[in-house]
Amino acid sequence: APVDHPLVREFGTYVDPQFRFRLTHKGLFFATREPTEVRAVYNGRVVFANQLPGFGRAVIVDHGDNYYSVYAFTKSLKVSEGVEVREGDPVAVSGGSSPLFGPGLYFEIRHFTDAIDPRPWIKDSILKTANLSRE
Repeated sequence: APVDHPLVREFGTYVDPQFRFRLTHKGLFFATREPTEVRAVYNGRVVFANQLPGFGRAVIVDHGDNYYSVYAFTKSLKVSEGVEVREGDPVAVSGGSSPLFGPGLYFEIRHFTDAIDPRPWIKDSILKTANLSRE
């Protein structure tokens, strides 16, 4: 996993508890109360490392074959565009905050422009979970 912290929002459809309508979450959200090193999940080249509207400071890594990983709501970036990264290399430091979920890290995998389930990209067979509400 990009961080070793509890997973608080899964990939997929869920019902918003306050407004009671279905939403689609296109990635995973990890609760990181304190700044934590964010690691690349696979080898690739950094194609974006900057402020991303709606996602705060973000890093996007191109893994080839039109697969990309996205690391968002970070406090600081440890890489710049064009840098090659290996699996496990630090790419950012968590510590930013999502307007919906609070402090943490948003992680997403895209194939072309489509968000796909990131779990197959994570070697850890068991992800820590806390208060997941999904339908």
